[in-house]
Amino acid sequence: MMACLGLAEVEAPSSATLPGRKRKADGSDCSPRATAGPRSLGVRQLAEFRQACRDARETWHSLLGETSIASIGAGVLAVVEGLSSPHGLVSAADGYTKKSLIRKLIFACPHSWHAKDWDAVSRNNLQEWSPDEAGVLKAFSDTDTAESISNLLLGRPDWGLLVSCWACVWKPALPELRKNGVSLGSISSGNAEAIAQAAAALHQETGAEETAAAAVRRWLEGRQAELGGP
Repeated sequence: MMACLGLAEVEAPSSATLPGRKRKADGSDCSPRATAGPRSLGVRQLAEFRQACRDARETWHSLLGETSIASIGAGVLAVVEGLSSPHGLVSAADGYTKKSLIRKLIFACPHSWHAKDWDAVSRNNLQEWSPDEAGVLKAFSDTDTAESISNLLLGRPDWGLLVSCWACVWKPALPELRKNGVSLGSISSGNAEAIAQAAAALHQETGAEETAAAAVRRWLEGRQAELGGP
């Protein structure tokens, strides 16, 4: 599964990587010295920003009462596009910052969490509405829906906007598998269920969410015990 979604080529972090340090999707440093600081707004730009927000107020208020996720997503996209042009208040490029803003605004709409029409949201819509630095969505076809993608990866129909989070959680597990000589092709549905059980056990024991890599490590240790290995 993870191999066909383009995650199998992710390399293990360098030993020089400091724990807890934020890094970009490509593994490069995300420290203040590695990235430019935020662009400050002048008085004129700030006035334009406030006016653009006022112009979008009516549309935003209508979205707060919208129950269709397809309509909410399209409306939020229009609002953010309005802030992008012509004033350049939000980056016009479809980059991480812009798509993160779109996703957050969709989540801010109260009915987005209870919407029933995720089957009306396409793979292309998800790519417009949320960042996907790992490129997981590219592995799906234009005819796949947010509902089908979410069901496949997350076991429920309404988490399509969190697919990129799924990728971030599971990427560290791949080096753990390779290090122990386990190929993705050898993981059966039964093995996958055992990994899920290991993750659930970690959660129950610690009372907090554990990493996917920790769950895979526990599963590998259990397999070694079954096979009489070291």
